[in-house]
Amino acid sequence: MTQNDIANKANVGSITVSNMCSDPEYSSRIETWTKISRALKSFGYEVDRRDFFDM
Repeated sequence: MTQNDIANKANVGSITVSNMCSDPEYSSRIETWTKISRALKSFGYEVDRRDFFDM
């Protein structure tokens, strides 16, 4: 899968996904993360936001 596949499935911008993947300082909104998480789960991946956010 590509970043564009994730962006399309999550209905977010491809630049947002690119920033989330490549910029360790990038901080997305929780709503965006929820969309990305759901998209990844639909592709068969199990994700835990604690792996990506300090909580």
